[in-house]
Amino acid sequence: PTVNSVGLPEGKFILCVSRMNIADKYKGVDLLIKTMPQVLKEEKDSFLVLVGRGDAVENLKSLAKGLGVLDRVIFKTAVKDFELPAYYKSCDIFAMPSTKEGFGIVYLEAMYFSKPNIAINIGAIPEVVFNGQSGILLESQDINELSRSIVKLLSDRKYSETLGITGKRILEEKFTFSKFVSNIDLLLTEVKS
Repeated sequence: PTVNSVGLPEGKFILCVSRMNIADKYKGVDLLIKTMPQVLKEEKDSFLVLVGRGDAVENLKSLAKGLGVLDRVIFKTAVKDFELPAYYKSCDIFAMPSTKEGFGIVYLEAMYFSKPNIAINIGAIPEVVFNGQSGILLESQDINELSRSIVKLLSDRKYSETLGITGKRILEEKFTFSKFVSNIDLLLTEVKS
């Protein structure tokens, strides 16, 4: 049976929205797949939903098959922009352990829907994802650490919901368009002085 508007099976799910190109290995989509055997030991009703397309999709499917988790990794390669909100609404957590994001709009999208993030503490990502407030920031792409963080958020619903609610508040306080305009005005005033 399906329980949501995007027709995903019943259970908890980890969402990642990303390009899946061979050149984009730094985004860590393969690492999310590699965590699934460990995650499923603790959270048997969970699955990973990968939204995006690219020339690495077949390789990623082969990886999931080789790990025996292909039935728990759902590839959605033809999602239109207007359909994305339904995926964010339906997920339990958003995870993208990327090591090269310039800013990380996808993390803000997850925060808009009050979903906690799992990300890497690198580059501009800590400017968006606040560790222990709007998500969990990892120090590396270590699979064990990533697995533990996913299980923590899937198993501790209260903690996960608290991070999601705080993330939504942070988004509204820091990242709205009006806040952006206000910050630009302030910056221009300082430059003129």
